[in-house]
Amino acid sequence: MFHGDLLGERARLTPESEALVLSDGSLRMTYRELDLHAQRAAVAMSAELHLAKGDRVGLLAHNCIEFVEIFFAAGKGGIILVPLSTRATVHELEGIVRDSGLRALIYGEGFEEAAESLRAKCGLGKLVRISTDDSLDAVSYRDLKLAAAQLHTLEVQLPPCMPDDIYCLLYTSGTTGKPKGVMVPHRMVAWNGYNTVVNWGLREDDRSRSAPSSSRSSPSAARSSCTRGSTCRRSGGSSSASAAPSCWASRRSGSC
Repeated sequence: MFHGDLLGERARLTPESEALVLSDGSLRMTYRELDLHAQRAAVAMSAELHLAKGDRVGLLAHNCIEFVEIFFAAGKGGIILVPLSTRATVHELEGIVRDSGLRALIYGEGFEEAAESLRAKCGLGKLVRISTDDSLDAVSYRDLKLAAAQLHTLEVQLPPCMPDDIYCLLYTSGTTGKPKGVMVPHRMVAWNGYNTVVNWGLREDDRSRSAPSSSRSSPSAARSSCTRGSTCRRSGGSSSASAAPSCWASRRSGSC
């Protein structure tokens, strides 16, 4: 079974296959292109943010292309990703930030105040903004990737990941107590992708839709599509308050 750099392997097998499509048609990205962006993000975390394998990085953002890039970048460099719920209050997030031991927080549009508050209360050392709002003392995610693009690949050696290395820390809702961090290893992420492909009967000509969610399930459709080599169709906008399923699949001849 393949684990670790799942996106890199898919890009090697079917580099020109369509990986991501925005619902408004404004962006289409092949697996080769997506892998390049994720590789640059992984290099940026290592060379520019000085994060090492096993360091925890929080991600507080709505459904966006950068979410997918950062998810796969974490798998490339051994960074432990901590997706944060977009519906949680700052007080709720504060406990998770302290418990997880975040070394950096990447935040998206609309979370500037939350990011600044968490930095002040939890002593976060590094803030990275996906958003275009530059009012905070935070590094631009776009600038980090541009800097990483100037580095030769041999200058930055990303550490290999083993099946039992932790990929993500997913925190429970805390309805019966304090939220608890569930350790998700690389092998579980890989097997989840395979299971989804089998249970959904995914084919390479399928499109799996990733709709706005509370963020923690956001990469699931992209991960499954990457496993099969099909296309992930992402909706823009902020997280929905409805209880709609986070993703569904249809044939290219369908409405997706």
